[in-house]
Amino acid sequence: MHQHPPHTPLCRSTRAAKSGQVEESKGLTVYSGTGVATGYHKESMTLEFEAEAIWWRGPAPFVFLPIPAKESAEIKSISSQVTYGWGCIPVTVTIGKTEYTTSLFPKDGIYLVPVKVVVQKAEGVKVGDVVVATVEV
Repeated sequence: MHQHPPHTPLCRSTRAAKSGQVEESKGLTVYSGTGVATGYHKESMTLEFEAEAIWWRGPAPFVFLPIPAKESAEIKSISSQVTYGWGCIPVTVTIGKTEYTTSLFPKDGIYLVPVKVVVQKAEGVKVGDVVVATVEV
């Protein structure tokens, strides 16, 4: 995973960054940049947030972290460039010392991060726990 220094500003796009139109983050760790995947240009970002683990009878593993509305809006702003269909977005997630890949699910205007069973066990995540997660889109 690419590490950004903590002083890196929030950039809405590569064009904005190159032109000097940079918006400072307001208490949210979000870093935008570019990535190249399968021959097309896409925006990318890394978000860190805190959320209460919930149970949802959607696709297994049934334990999910709801991404807060503000961070979900940031993801939504690039979703058309990074989705593989049905609104699902591939991501790399870090919880504690565990890093894994999964896909975000859109639900009720926000995104849900599936917490795989192996991650639940490794990091002791249970429904109701408040968890800090980093998501790289």
